[in-house]
Amino acid sequence: TPMAIGENVDGVSLEKSAEGVGQGLMNTSEITWKRSLIASMSHFKKFFRFRISLTFKFILAMFFLVLVSSAAFGYFFVAREISLLQENLEAHGKSLANIFGLLIKHPSDLENRAYLQSIAERVIQDEEVVQCILLSASGEEVARARKPGPISPSNFLDHLHQISQPLRSREGNLLGFIQIGLSLQKLEGRTYGMKRDILLVTMGIIGLGILFTIMMTRILLLPIEKLVMATEKVARGELAHSVDIRSRDEIGDLVRAFNQMTLQLKESRQ
Repeated sequence: TPMAIGENVDGVSLEKSAEGVGQGLMNTSEITWKRSLIASMSHFKKFFRFRISLTFKFILAMFFLVLVSSAAFGYFFVAREISLLQENLEAHGKSLANIFGLLIKHPSDLENRAYLQSIAERVIQDEEVVQCILLSASGEEVARARKPGPISPSNFLDHLHQISQPLRSREGNLLGFIQIGLSLQKLEGRTYGMKRDILLVTMGIIGLGILFTIMMTRILLLPIEKLVMATEKVARGELAHSVDIRSRDEIGDLVRAFNQMTLQLKESRQ
């Protein structure tokens, strides 16, 4: 009937209107959420879009350049000096072993423990020597002498450079071994002193480099600052303004191009 058809049409229109309202609310909330997300992202970008001056960039580049160069130079210099000191220390220890090895040339000498102990004690009288051990051909310890010092027994061997030389008779037969422990404290002290000196020199070079960089950047940036001020005046309509900078480099080319541009703008407006 017409009345039923009218009710159905009204019901369908009401459902469509309700669906339209629901979709409108959903679209509105989605748009609001997207806008808030974009706004938060823009704030996030602005937070990291801070201005870094050229002076700071030059100083940072100079700092890392000096730091890397000093670290490389210091590493090779210290490594070379340590190698030379170790070679000298080892040569000194071998020389002592050869000298005192001449005092033991007969198998009967290894049976005299008092004589061997006196040799070991004479060896440690050297300034560089901390410990001396005499061994028989079978590896048995026959004499030992150690210089008293501040080194604790727990890390005693960590501060020694051990040298072992064979003891031979006049006929060339093996009699035993002499082991000499050389102190590394002087070497460690010199190494620490070299590292400290390199660090101090590096800090001094960095300080001078920062001062020199600030002076050079001020000289280099002064024409650019004048050009920026002139650009702002031209933007306000002061076309008669020109920049007087005489420089035979890229900055001079830029200034000449700017003056030509302002001249052409002035002629075009007349």
